[in-house]
Amino acid sequence: IIRIDVQLETHHLVDHIEWDLASPLTPEQFAKGLCADLGLSGEALPLIAHAVQEEILKHKKDAVEWGIIGGDRAEGGRGHRGPRRLKGIWRDWMEVKDYGPSIEELTPEELERREMERERASRRMRRETSKFQRTTAGAYYRDNRPPRPSRLR
Repeated sequence: IIRIDVQLETHHLVDHIEWDLASPLTPEQFAKGLCADLGLSGEALPLIAHAVQEEILKHKKDAVEWGIIGGDRAEGGRGHRGPRRLKGIWRDWMEVKDYGPSIEELTPEELERREMERERASRRMRRETSKFQRTTAGAYYRDNRPPRPSRLR
């Protein structure tokens, strides 16, 4: 399931879609169809295509790491792993809210609030990354430091 969460000028688009990782459909083709269905134009197409492409790459990387796709399954003797095959395109009425696109019109105040939240999240990630790098770098030098050469007399 791919989650699309894109801000388009003063609109916020959220959608969940099921994507077959082996599908010949490109993110650009999908974005073109979605933009036509929702009446979006301009910068929406490349933003949506980029968001879909990022999600697909993340899911493909996870699938390769977990051994779901790629490699030779016959050697491992694992058989079929991964998600269940899609049997149809129909969903229960209870799932309509989860899988339908949602476009929200944002006020200038909401736009400013979202920008501040984005900046806070960015600063938080930088702090966590630098803390992690300091911790791992310190452990590396302490534990794996080569022995000092002895002084010859």
